[in-house]
Amino acid sequence: RAHMWLMAIGWGLFIPIGIVGARMKETLLGANGCWFHIHRAIQTLGYSMGLAGIGCGFVVRGEWNTPFTVHRDLGVTITVLGAVQIISLVARPSPESNKRVYWGYWHRWIGRSASILAVANIYYGMFDVAEVDTWAWVVYTVLLAVIVLIGVFNDGYRILYKVHPMLPESD
Repeated sequence: RAHMWLMAIGWGLFIPIGIVGARMKETLLGANGCWFHIHRAIQTLGYSMGLAGIGCGFVVRGEWNTPFTVHRDLGVTITVLGAVQIISLVARPSPESNKRVYWGYWHRWIGRSASILAVANIYYGMFDVAEVDTWAWVVYTVLLAVIVLIGVFNDGYRILYKVHPMLPESD
């Protein structure tokens, strides 16, 4: 059970909250840099919970071999993508560098990919590995939907009111 809770909360909720929070930097938190520290803290907590969850998963099995190889291999892939995110912070160019925009795309798409795979793996684990009760996946789905909807509404607001950094300033 510890494996399921750690993964669902860490990778399934905290990581998406951190992503949406980073996207809300202009609308909710302003440009003072506070958003970055919140994003970093939430992502670190989510990734740490994921590492602890993987540890619990291997303790439960007691070995690498498992009848759930897809679930295991997706979990390892997601963890590696998360580690790439952390390592890439060391190579992050300065904000003035013309390479920063490329690094930003890399960072966002690796993070999104890891998060999407994590959510898929959480559902795979709930349905095919643990066969959890209906209430568990309904609660998780509702919480995840709220996070996604907040992100969608935020992006709509940014576009509508031209808060997006790529759009010209609104009058």
